[in-house]
Amino acid sequence: RLQLQQVSGAVAVGVSCEPKDVAESGAKRQRAQAMRGVDAETADLAKWVISFVAAALVCWLVFFRLRKLGRHQGKKQPPGPWALPLVGNLGISNTVALYRRCVEWGKVYGPIFRIKIGATNVVILSDVKIWKEFVAMEESLIRPHQSVVYQACRGYLGIATLNGEAWADNRRFCLRVLRDLGFGKTAVEDHIKQQLQSLVNQIEDSKGTAIPIKECLFSISFNVISAVLFGSTYKDSDHKHRNVKTHIMTFMRALATHSLVDYIPVWLSTVMSYVPFTEVAKIRKTVRLPREFISAQVMEHRDTLEEDTTRDFIDGYLKQMMDQKDDPNSHYRECHLIGCAMDFFAAGVAGVPLVIHWLLLICAQNPNKVQSRIHAEIDRVVGRERQPAWKDRLEMPFTMACIWELQRWRKDGLLGFPRGVKEDILLEGFLIPKGTVVLPNTTAMNRNPHYWKRPDEYDPTRFLTPDGTELIKKPEYFIPFSYGKRMCPGESLATVQLFLYTTFLLQKFCVLPEEGRQLPCLDPLVTDGNDPAVQKLRFVAR
Repeated sequence: RLQLQQVSGAVAVGVSCEPKDVAESGAKRQRAQAMRGVDAETADLAKWVISFVAAALVCWLVFFRLRKLGRHQGKKQPPGPWALPLVGNLGISNTVALYRRCVEWGKVYGPIFRIKIGATNVVILSDVKIWKEFVAMEESLIRPHQSVVYQACRGYLGIATLNGEAWADNRRFCLRVLRDLGFGKTAVEDHIKQQLQSLVNQIEDSKGTAIPIKECLFSISFNVISAVLFGSTYKDSDHKHRNVKTHIMTFMRALATHSLVDYIPVWLSTVMSYVPFTEVAKIRKTVRLPREFISAQVMEHRDTLEEDTTRDFIDGYLKQMMDQKDDPNSHYRECHLIGCAMDFFAAGVAGVPLVIHWLLLICAQNPNKVQSRIHAEIDRVVGRERQPAWKDRLEMPFTMACIWELQRWRKDGLLGFPRGVKEDILLEGFLIPKGTVVLPNTTAMNRNPHYWKRPDEYDPTRFLTPDGTELIKKPEYFIPFSYGKRMCPGESLATVQLFLYTTFLLQKFCVLPEEGRQLPCLDPLVTDGNDPAVQKLRFVAR
């Protein structure tokens, strides 16, 4: 009986426990089924959302394409090589690669053709007449916002990067202030002479040993433009001055090389500007020191501003800001003042030394054909005692022809700065759609055999009359400072500098290669914006 009771108890216990286990397992199954149901509903919803978004995107693309085709119906875009979607044309890693490909494509497609760099449509213009026709259009006056110069200077835009009314107002006013200050006139000429005399003294101290003349040229150009903008000059021993000059040169080389960053979407370029080690971020960092230098000058001028005196460019702009402080639509702001000063500063420091460096290398390589003829012209018109003057150019056609030919033969940068198109335009019968980036192939323009005989040769006589006694009228296809409303505003100052730099140095010295070295290398370092190779020269007193 005891055993039966134990067995019965065990059975009873087992029977009594079974309903509880069954209940728990049933609940678990129900929860699992419910979860599977939720997951299925979520998956269905996700599929529906993805399908809807995909369908909407396809519809938008089809609509956009049809709208574009409708708008462009019957209008043919420029020819060009086939490009991959989103990637664009392959083999374009930098300016040199782009320029070389443009030479190849130009032979196939002509002086106006279309390529894609990434997702950006780019039209290349290789003929100066087509370029002049394009820049004369109001629709071509904008600077593309994805360009590296725009991203590097964002927040401090000047006349090189502003668009619309802000650009027009600032450019007009800047040119007026500089003209009132004597830009390209006697006041600035006297300052250039002062700086050049200090350079002559510095070269005399070298006593004929080879020197890095390129650095010396940058230093005096820095002081010439500083005097116009800030009313002050700096010594080469000034560490901050040297750093600012170095950063400006780095920035200008970056602009001349036309990185692919110029053609990526604006939003991506903006993001990259804040990511360390990207090219945009590096350029923004390079610009920071010169901008801080200019900002400090603006603060100092604001504290010492006098109502009856305009000492320099910054004074003139600050007074214009004060005059229009109550106008909510005024485009005269401190950020634009800094941007405009930066534009003049960068272009003024970089351009002239590059041309003069090339000219001195040409003189060292061609002592009889070029250098001796400039010497003879200086001796005949100026002599050895008095300082050359800008007015002397009227009697020195060969010297001016040498300068013009340098500007044609070795333009700073293989390609020009990009332009944007704010509305659809027709150019040479081709449609250039809104948003296209247009890039001038300035090297091809200056080497076009249709305009220039033996275009790859350096030949100053092409700018002289047949008897060699007079300078011809500047050809309409020769545009070293570009053309149109956005052409270089510093042409007058640069031209005066080029003539005075040349005559001051060659009045006193014979230029020779470094002793023990071969004649100077005239192959450009195309990765540095058509700069000549780094090399020293000797200056021997005449």
